[in-house]
Amino acid sequence: IKQGIKPILGVELYIDPGSYTGKNYFHITVLAINNTGYSNLLKILTKAWQTNFKRKPLVKIEDLIAGQEGLVVTSGCLSSKISVLIREGKFEEAKKELSFYKNSIKHFYIEVTPLIFDAAKGVTGWLYKLGKELSIPLVATMDCHYVHKEENKIQEILLCIQSNDQMNNPNRWKFDQDDFYLKSRSEMEQSFKISDPDLDFTEA
Repeated sequence: IKQGIKPILGVELYIDPGSYTGKNYFHITVLAINNTGYSNLLKILTKAWQTNFKRKPLVKIEDLIAGQEGLVVTSGCLSSKISVLIREGKFEEAKKELSFYKNSIKHFYIEVTPLIFDAAKGVTGWLYKLGKELSIPLVATMDCHYVHKEENKIQEILLCIQSNDQMNNPNRWKFDQDDFYLKSRSEMEQSFKISDPDLDFTEA
């Protein structure tokens, strides 16, 4: 606040998959738009830690829906249920899931991210298509792990330290892209032109 930056507090939740057997949990992004939302977010997280802790605090989707006042919910990253369904070719199921969120959460957006590695190809395009079909607004995001572009190499070194590995190991754990930094609007626009050149993401 002192530096003129408006903080938007939020969290990437781990959603309980329910009867789905493909993954142990899914990601979804939730942001507080006022004090009521922040309070509700704390309550949702506290309940998850207390009642549904399986290494990670799994949130029941019913609890998120019940405590959604003051919150903005986005469809989540590549590890969201909707993105996973698209990657598995289950487009009708992804559409059904999006319809559920649209009808259940007042402030819901489809999260689109310019990703170009193999596992992500096609996902953003499908999210764009389904958003237009279901009249769900889009919000542009970037998987951000460091502030400046040139800090990519530092991130690689930190991942090696975390995983007790070495930089000279070609099979070490590393990110699929080297641009997970805090991008400007023009850089985001350029990234979308690379990932999905035929689509217009100006709205997002």
